[in-house]
Amino acid sequence: MRSLALLALLAFPQDKKDPPPPDPKILFFTPLGVKAGETVKVIARGLNLDKAESVACAEGGAELKIKSKGKAALPKDAEAAALGDTQVEIEVKVPKDAGEGPLALVVTTPAGKAPAHPLLVVPADKFVREKEQNGGFSTAQPIEAGQWVDGAVSAPKDVDVFRIAGKAGERWVFEVLAHRHGSALDPVLTLHAEGGRQLAAQDDGASSRDPLLRVMLPADGPYYLSLIDAHDQGGATHPYLLHVTREP
Repeated sequence: MRSLALLALLAFPQDKKDPPPPDPKILFFTPLGVKAGETVKVIARGLNLDKAESVACAEGGAELKIKSKGKAALPKDAEAAALGDTQVEIEVKVPKDAGEGPLALVVTTPAGKAPAHPLLVVPADKFVREKEQNGGFSTAQPIEAGQWVDGAVSAPKDVDVFRIAGKAGERWVFEVLAHRHGSALDPVLTLHAEGGRQLAAQDDGASSRDPLLRVMLPADGPYYLSLIDAHDQGGATHPYLLHVTREP
């Protein structure tokens, strides 16, 4: 009897269940940050997001709507696990009274929910968008202490230059948020005095590739901060936020 049952199983194999769909994951947003009180389109890039059904804030705080979804082109020699090969375009409406800090977004697909990933919210009066062409001292974009600059190293060998008005003895702090939030950017900051003399530079930070540069200014005058990718790479996968502060 056992042999007959075995023959029956061999003759009529059991139906195989399809493997479960892969888990979704958000790797980063473009841009990395949004302005309070603004309605803006944000790209969530990651793995297995092309079948997204809904998007929500883990703890509320914004109105969200999916505008499109699909595959995302990978840069040459890049791996999907690092930069993602799918994306969701999301319309994000942030309340005017939203406080500064992360907004945890969750994308749901038939396979389940992607782990919450932070989209940074910046108060409207502190938010500045990078403006091209700003690739040299003569075209440097003016910025002030307290501001957050939303930008991207948009192409290989792209250089973004910003200008501050400083005074002797002031202590300025420049911090990049990029790699720790999933961006492919490996940022390098360099501060120059008028005339091009280099005062200070910083590559990696203490716990990530994102640099934090502290400088005491030696004299009154304009100063120029350049931001580049350490490997001269750039594109849609290289967004950043630059935070500029002045210590008391």
